[in-house]
Amino acid sequence: ASGTVVLNCNKLIIPKSRVLKVITPEQMSITDSGAVFGVTPQILGLCTECVRSITRLSENRNSPSLAEHAQKLREEITTMRREIDLLRSEALNEESKSKSLELRAECIVMGVRFAHAVVAATGGSANDRSNSAQRLFREAMFYTLTAQTKDIQAATLNLLA
Repeated sequence: ASGTVVLNCNKLIIPKSRVLKVITPEQMSITDSGAVFGVTPQILGLCTECVRSITRLSENRNSPSLAEHAQKLREEITTMRREIDLLRSEALNEESKSKSLELRAECIVMGVRFAHAVVAATGGSANDRSNSAQRLFREAMFYTLTAQTKDIQAATLNLLA
């Protein structure tokens, strides 16, 4: 994980040969807006692992209701991937940027929901730090924060409010 800090350096001289890149806040903002889907593959990977976990639980417990729930979640992943692929194939404009933020926020919330579903399906043993359900839940939190911009944060909070 990362932690963002303010760092002030006085009289620090860095030779040009050691500088990899200089980017202004404006350039960073432009880069951020074009990279809205940058972490969605990881979030969807997390969702896929959550479905696998619930499927394993359904098999171990011989639970048709858990199997049915896993199937519904699997279908949700497929639908989200289609929507993202469709949007990625379009030209970037204000409407698609807005839709990108919306889909990214939906992926974030989806990851948390799926991880929460694994915790609920697992039961009390999910409290154990070594239990994979807890790891998946922490991972969902990490993806909520990864590459988060003010726009992504606002879109996510709008879904939760």
